This record gives sequence, C-alpha cells and structure tokens, in this order.
Amino acid sequence: MSNNYLVTRRQNIVGLAASLTLPALPAMSMSSKIDQLSLYGPPAGPSVTLAHVVASGRFLDIAENADFTAWRNPDELRAGLIQGKF
Repeated sequence: MSNNYLVTRRQNIVGLAASLTLPALPAMSMSSKIDQLSLYGPPAGPSVTLAHVVASGRFLDIAENADFTAWRNPDELRAGLIQGKF
C-alpha cells in the first residue's frame, strides 16, 4: 500500500494559513481604490516583473495611479526610507 494520500505537515500549515485569510477576502474586495501606488526596487531581475506589471496596467483595479522607480544604490534606498517615500 502506498502513502500517496497522506498529508504532510507543510501541506497542513499551508492549508491552515490559507483558511485563516478567507474571512478577509470579502473585505479586501470591497475596499476602495487608493490614489497612488509607488513601487521601488533594485536594478535587478525581480524589478523587471514589477515594472512590467505597472506598465501593463495590472494595478488599475487597486490604485488610480501606479508607478515603479528603480533605486540605483543602497544609499538612495536608505534616503527614501528615512524620508518616508518608500
């Protein structure tokens, strides 16, 4: 007999986490749009995905305006965090 139908501990944790978020879904879907969504990222591969999503308008259902800015060095990132831009 094989153990193909046994649920692992990891699957249990993922299922529990998913079920805990279910009550929040209706509230999140009924919330109003935000005015501005500003995304910042490093000049690296993962930022390409963010830039593409912003350029294709995929955030229009949650924000009126969305933009992406790549910070050029860690000092620019720190300055943006201190100033409250990021």
